[in-house]
Amino acid sequence: MVRAENDGESTEEALRVDAEVVDAGEECVEAVGLNAAARLDALGSELQAVYGTAMEEEDESTDDDGMMGEFSGGVSVERLNDAILARVTRGEEKALALRDVETVQLIRCKFQMKKTINFGEELRLTGSHSKLGTWNMSKSLTLNWGEGDVWTSDDIELPVDGVFIYKYAIVPAGQPETVLSWQQGNNNVLMLSSDDMPRLWINDCWSGNPDKASLFREGGQSESKEDRLISRVKGADDAARAAEEQVKHLKDDLEAASLQVKALRQEARLAANVRLALKEQLRVEKQRSNVLSSQIDAWKNKFLSLGDGERASSGEEQDDEEERGDQVSGSMANEASKQPR
Repeated sequence: MVRAENDGESTEEALRVDAEVVDAGEECVEAVGLNAAARLDALGSELQAVYGTAMEEEDESTDDDGMMGEFSGGVSVERLNDAILARVTRGEEKALALRDVETVQLIRCKFQMKKTINFGEELRLTGSHSKLGTWNMSKSLTLNWGEGDVWTSDDIELPVDGVFIYKYAIVPAGQPETVLSWQQGNNNVLMLSSDDMPRLWINDCWSGNPDKASLFREGGQSESKEDRLISRVKGADDAARAAEEQVKHLKDDLEAASLQVKALRQEARLAANVRLALKEQLRVEKQRSNVLSSQIDAWKNKFLSLGDGERASSGEEQDDEEERGDQVSGSMANEASKQPR
């Protein structure tokens, strides 16, 4: 009974693990954007290749009696698992590649304008960005009418830190390319920052006066478009001045480095001249040493010759003294023989 319960638990655990593996594989496949038909076709091709290979091996392993030999169906299961694992791995790699792509922060912008127009007309917006129609009226955005003749666009996602130029136009309903009237004044300029996340309302006026246009963040903070433009330009000027100061400091550093390099080159030349002078002095000293060595050798030879002469003269004198001694001894012996006994 306990074994049956354990078998049931292990079976449920295996089913749960298989379900998690299948779910993970499906999530990975969905992450790379494959549709259901493509997944089925690809999986069918892989299964056909695996089972086809398995059937060929089964035919080869059949014995003469038509019975299967020691072929195990686990081979085809292994191949199937390898194919599924390879497919899931490819899906994970593609999903990681998609996640590695740098994402751009987008701000949901909603444009508004209060304008009374005739029946059968509509208010449209076009601008420099692709989301604004790139100045193509056939791709321009239609604003929706609201109470108080307030026209509002749908949410338009624009990238952070972008600068966008746009303008409003009145056109006949359903005929965006036939412009009846353009917004007065210059083109509108919108500058976005990360502080505008996640949503920004842009309230413009038909006169085109930026001082009367305002921006509202989702938190309730408001700001004039003109003040933002002035602040942005001032920030750009400050950044330009800071860059100029940095360039000036870099130029000064470069000039100081050039002077230092010049001084080092002069020191190197002086060191080279000193080295040449030392080499010449060393050569002269070597010559002098050679001369002194030759003189010392000559003095040694002279001393040796003088020593040999002195030893020879002292030997001759000693021989003379011995000869004189012998003569004296001989004469004394003769005199003694001559005396009577």
